[in-house]
Amino acid sequence: MNNQPGPHYRNQLNRVSQVLGCRIDFDDRCFGPQNAATWISVCMVNGVEYARASGPSKSIAKEQAAYQTLQNLRAQYPGLC
Repeated sequence: MNNQPGPHYRNQLNRVSQVLGCRIDFDDRCFGPQNAATWISVCMVNGVEYARASGPSKSIAKEQAAYQTLQNLRAQYPGLC
């Protein structure tokens, strides 16, 4: 089993938001029964939805939403790291 930490897209997104001077917010919601829940995470940049992702846990959904937001920001600002 691999115990290495994941990519930490939320940390990368926080650093990018500091460079751009924008605010990042997440809206996380859980649906379904507790033993088979699906989490939905919406990532917003300055109040505008940039990404929406789902997963079996809140953390996974947030990481996926952060990843998608990073991809969208990099497409919008090509010089971004």
